[in-house]
Amino acid sequence: MINSDPRLAVLSAEAVGAHHRDWRFARVGMTCFGNAGRLLWVIHALMVIGCQHFAADPSPRRPLKLTAQQKRAFQPRHAAFGLELKRVNQRSSYDQYRLSAWTYSDAAHELKRIEGEYFQSLRVPEGEQSPLLVVAPILGGAGAGYVPSRLMARYACNVGLSAFFLYQEDSILAGDRDGLSLEAVLRESVIDNQKALDLLLREREEIDPSRLGSLGISLGAIRNVLLVAVEPRLRANVLCMGGVDLAQILRKSTEPGVLEYVEERWEQAGLTREEVCRDVARHVISEPSRFAPTIATDRVLLLLSRFDDKVPIACGQRLRNLLGRPETYLLPVGHYTVAFVFPYVCSRTFRYLREKLGQSAGVVRCGSAGCNGGECLGSPEL
Repeated sequence: MINSDPRLAVLSAEAVGAHHRDWRFARVGMTCFGNAGRLLWVIHALMVIGCQHFAADPSPRRPLKLTAQQKRAFQPRHAAFGLELKRVNQRSSYDQYRLSAWTYSDAAHELKRIEGEYFQSLRVPEGEQSPLLVVAPILGGAGAGYVPSRLMARYACNVGLSAFFLYQEDSILAGDRDGLSLEAVLRESVIDNQKALDLLLREREEIDPSRLGSLGISLGAIRNVLLVAVEPRLRANVLCMGGVDLAQILRKSTEPGVLEYVEERWEQAGLTREEVCRDVARHVISEPSRFAPTIATDRVLLLLSRFDDKVPIACGQRLRNLLGRPETYLLPVGHYTVAFVFPYVCSRTFRYLREKLGQSAGVVRCGSAGCNGGECLGSPEL
């Protein structure tokens, strides 16, 4: 359990520093929302004081090697081709493109189109290449208009990191999808991201192939455990509110999408919730708990929500242990109330990514009294 870690530290001083770095964000919020913005910022400040930090285990375990079966399962057999980038938005810190390409789907046995968005950071020193982040959407990515993914990509560009994410199905947890189907979707999603990464590295000279990372939140963090395990080129990886043991997540989660999936499985196949969990445990071979032990501890930053009941905190704690107890932040919020500490999450996330990927070009000096000359992420340009 995280609470028993002897290296637990309440980051009061660090929290104050985070307030300074996020001052520009707060100033924008208070200007736009008046008293409501001030109230939200007070709530944010109080919650940040309750955030807990765990340094990485000083004697991390040696990661296991992927088995031959695991390597074969996630080895792209057909490269993506025909990259098309259509610029849809331009700001001082980034160019946003609609991304599309073609590849062959091993699951559907036909050509298919990969689509997504690519954000090219413009805050990179002239003549230099930028790092690249693979961003994984949340469960309701399509339904939510990919707002969280775009927001994180814009923050990345603000600090000199380019980013991309791929679109996903509107409903990954469709009621007619059993454990075998979920396995196919999970595996193909990871392979598609590998193909898109390879394609961008081939076609875009502004990307530094030696400085690659990933960022996943919720379902995106669960899925990125697999991606990080099979893609050693990803040097720095942030997993936020993820977990392992998909069957246990389905068994305990209060996420509306999960509850609807369980109800639909009952209506369509007559399966109880426990039977659905057993089906997933039996047929989803790409269970993240089987891949997490193969990831080096120093490749990951983990953020967990203490009161998470969507991806149960126990599943997040198990992920932490399987990763060898990497650097971790424990947030005093739930899954959705993480919005109250969003500026803090961003400051921790992108400080880690900048340090690991060696990019400091995007650091903003906002010059306000609250910053004291310190670093500030600023607010992403929309």
